[in-house]
Amino acid sequence: MSVQMEEKTKRNVVEEVIEIDPFTVERFPLQPRKGFDEEWIKKLAANMKKRGQRQPILVTVYAGSKPGIEYRLIDGENRVRAARLGGILVRAIVRKVAGVRQHYREAAGANFFHQPHTPMEIAEVVREFHDVDKMTWEEIEDELEMSRVTLREYYDLSRLDPTIQILVNRKETSQKHRLPIWVASELSRLPPDEQRAMIDSGILRQMSSDLAIQAIRKKAQQIEAAGGQVHRSKYGRKRRPSDNSDMAETHIPSGTERDYPCSGHAIRA
Repeated sequence: MSVQMEEKTKRNVVEEVIEIDPFTVERFPLQPRKGFDEEWIKKLAANMKKRGQRQPILVTVYAGSKPGIEYRLIDGENRVRAARLGGILVRAIVRKVAGVRQHYREAAGANFFHQPHTPMEIAEVVREFHDVDKMTWEEIEDELEMSRVTLREYYDLSRLDPTIQILVNRKETSQKHRLPIWVASELSRLPPDEQRAMIDSGILRQMSSDLAIQAIRKKAQQIEAAGGQVHRSKYGRKRRPSDNSDMAETHIPSGTERDYPCSGHAIRA
């Protein structure tokens, strides 16, 4: 039995729920989620005060020396923030974790299916699981419930130029300027300066997803022919329509008034 399966089997045992002061809970520094909806947290705080907290947070005992801190969060940061805002205790389950890497796997796996993550948050989780925890693609598929093609495409996003990574995570960009993940993944094969050039030119905006990918691959061939280097595709099969359900939305800036024909897809909550 794999380590992941053993961990899931242990979780079937009923765990005790206790009430703790939310201010004694420290945020996990490697928490994948970076952004929070403050308006939603205000509504959650009001709801918890009125109806109570339905789902306990998940914490582990804090082993550091910060005064007043007794626990480190695994899952439930929105609930902790809401409890602090509402001035109420928070219901919690205390779980033992064997080191930072198990803590990360627990945190990423537990909160992954709550509110949607940004594409780059997902990319960070996939890369951490694969490169740091040395999980197999089969194990990551099981943990995050995504197809391997989708996982590899998120994995590739970390190669995007930082300026494009920022654009990928911009939620305020309008629908017509959204760039599908699989196009962004293909773009990541190019050197950063070539990535920026293709985005700045607006050429991808004028194409369907298939044509955009063809244009990127043609550029990759030109770079290789000129003696440059590109990242080789690792995909073992072509994308299936069913893979689209795993996709999040990415975005490119509005440099022209043309509509971008490629439609995005929302990740599962």
